[in-house]
Amino acid sequence: MVATPVDSIWTSKDIVTAVVATGLVTAAASWCVDLIKTWWSKRNIARYLAMRCATELERYAVDCWHVIHYGAWRVSGAPRHHRRFPATGS
Repeated sequence: MVATPVDSIWTSKDIVTAVVATGLVTAAASWCVDLIKTWWSKRNIARYLAMRCATELERYAVDCWHVIHYGAWRVSGAPRHHRRFPATGS
């Protein structure tokens, strides 16, 4: 049996509604994906900056340790005959 326009399952109104609904769902999904990508990117940037800060603080602590134990002259690379440590007089 051949379907007549009256007997058809999809009317033009149903087709337009389906197309518009599909577009809205696609736009919402795209927005959600962009939101998640932005959040993930900011999270990775924050992790990188935290690790960078931690390594710089660690380097600063090691440099301070060297100054305390070896003196500022040895760390700064002063000539050997100028290396005088005020606390020891050497």
